[in-house]
Amino acid sequence: MLHLGKVPLFCGLDDRAIQMFARSARQIRVARESVLFSEGELSSTLYVLASGWVRMVKAGPDARPMVIRIAGPSEVVGLSTLVAGSRYSFTAQATLPCTLLVWEKADLTPLIGRYPQVCENALGMMARNLEDLQQQYHELVTERVEQRVAHVLARIAQRYGVVTDEGVQISVPVSQKDLADIVGVTQFTVSRMFRSWRDMQIVGSGRGRIIIRDLRRLLARSAELPGGYMRERSVST
Repeated sequence: MLHLGKVPLFCGLDDRAIQMFARSARQIRVARESVLFSEGELSSTLYVLASGWVRMVKAGPDARPMVIRIAGPSEVVGLSTLVAGSRYSFTAQATLPCTLLVWEKADLTPLIGRYPQVCENALGMMARNLEDLQQQYHELVTERVEQRVAHVLARIAQRYGVVTDEGVQISVPVSQKDLADIVGVTQFTVSRMFRSWRDMQIVGSGRGRIIIRDLRRLLARSAELPGGYMRERSVST
């Protein structure tokens, strides 16, 4: 079972506090494509992913969905539950079968009053999420499509990339449609771009995952400098 001490929201709490939050949670399992909550609903439930992946989707001005974030194991979904009277600003939907720890607002309120460190952690997480959204908006209005897609792949690789003998494998199940929804273009545009990148041996695919075969050239497409941020993993041959 997921240890809450590894979840950023509960960072800095002692073992007794961690146990209290763990006892107040319930565990649920949801199927792929299940909706945890919808944009505009009153925030009433906080989720922590034990396994699986969840996409956060917001309706765009033309009613086309925009993926604003993807969350994986140990990540928190529904932070607005900690803010009184707030509503969810996006729809959360499982991209794979998920196991989650769940807290209702009524159960969280007395615990947060006792352990204000959780609110401090939540504010930091919200600030980082806002910075990510500001960066996405900046890219949307200032960069060409190829740069935006390359930036998104680089960010996902930074968080979820694993170096293998084939290249940097992105473990999160992100599809070309998800990438299109993130950068605000059609799936056809992203598909055409990926075909070009595959021909240039920049990206590939395997076992349902995107593989970045040449990270330096991908970063060159986004005008970024390469950084040593990938997690190394030994690969048997």
